Amino acid sequence: AGKCTKASKHTVKCIEFSCREYSPNKPTLRDQLKVFTMKHNPSEDMVKDLLSIMKDNGLELSSGSSNDSSSSNVSLSSKSDTGSFCVPPTYHNFDMIPMSVGRYLSFGIKRSITNYLQRFVDDSNHWYMKTLFMDLAFYVVKSEKAKEGTGQLPHYLIILGKLSIQLDEPFVIGVYQGAFPTPTIANEILRPLVDEMKELENRKFEIESRPYLLSIRAVLCDPIANSLITCTALPNSQYGCSKCNQKGQLQFSEGITSFPPTANLATLRTDDDFVYGLINGHHVGVPVLGELNLDLKSQFMIDYKYVVCEGVMKRLMSLWMTGKLDYRLNKQSLQRISSKMVGMAKYCPREFRQKPKSLEQLDRWDAYDWRQFLLYYSPIVLKKHMSHKYYVHFLYLHLAMRILISGEMFVECNTFVAGQLLNTFVADFSNLYGSQL
Repeated sequence: AGKCTKASKHTVKCIEFSCREYSPNKPTLRDQLKVFTMKHNPSEDMVKDLLSIMKDNGLELSSGSSNDSSSSNVSLSSKSDTGSFCVPPTYHNFDMIPMSVGRYLSFGIKRSITNYLQRFVDDSNHWYMKTLFMDLAFYVVKSEKAKEGTGQLPHYLIILGKLSIQLDEPFVIGVYQGAFPTPTIANEILRPLVDEMKELENRKFEIESRPYLLSIRAVLCDPIANSLITCTALPNSQYGCSKCNQKGQLQFSEGITSFPPTANLATLRTDDDFVYGLINGHHVGVPVLGELNLDLKSQFMIDYKYVVCEGVMKRLMSLWMTGKLDYRLNKQSLQRISSKMVGMAKYCPREFRQKPKSLEQLDRWDAYDWRQFLLYYSPIVLKKHMSHKYYVHFLYLHLAMRILISGEMFVECNTFVAGQLLNTFVADFSNLYGSQL
């Protein structure tokens, strides 16, 4: 609110009366900086320059103390903000372990957790627990730049960790660079991690004079990484399904393996399959992860980014653009969908990492683009351009994923509803698009 006045000697254009300065709902400096980085995705050098400018203008800049020389931490604080804004650390302290066909950079579990807690956790926090629960993530990454002199693209197995203490910052545990010539090569790669984890889950270790035990809560993987670290068949093989025993059908003309519906439901795989070490079409070896207090089936999850976003959603789009006339969208419909996608860009909330791309840029869509299309854009842009039965069928997938991804909605009853929606989507897929897919 404001009030304009005029005095005899001075002209006061506007006096602002605002309670934002004293409002308890006012975002802290840390929150504002987090929004800034989320919106603009600045580089580390840009963030450091921003912190330097703030320091020159009266904000106190302090370097986080750490006993670990592998960490670097820059924090920003002022009287109105007791939080900190941290630049991702540059790791210098790691072990280089040669492998038979590559090399493994081990940052270490204990070392990474120590660095993590010293950077992000205040001594005054009351989150302390005797046992830390950690989520692990394994991802196989193929470099876009070939190695010099070879023309070959190197592969990486990246191992990440995250503690379940209401902090959303993962940390690197190890990175493997090299080839994967055998189905059991991951046993050699994971040996340093398994040996350290066996010690941490059975013997207490101290950080800042506080004793801890460590336990693995869950493991997240992409499909290829899941096959490697569990010594099971690759997902595109006949026995590649990691959840059930159904045998797939190789579709050589399409270059895919399909798992069509059967009269009898396939039996689910269990943790006992690994306990008894049955070597069959699915199990190709004994995984070294079995030495840990870890269930190799029930505690493992496949990242939906690969299965749903870059898998099902991408496949559906391919069918809508180049499939049979029964469900293929005409050129005019595709152009209108693209126009709607581009038009939505100015209405996207700042929490969205990037703006929607048109269908003309489909070859540049990444997993995030497919995710955003599935969860947010598709119900609007597809509604008037698809046959009703195909549109309703797609909504089964859309609604199921919205339910499962929304944490506050993820309760037992909604989980059941999402399961029914997904079962209906899968059951009707072959009737609408063909059993060969």
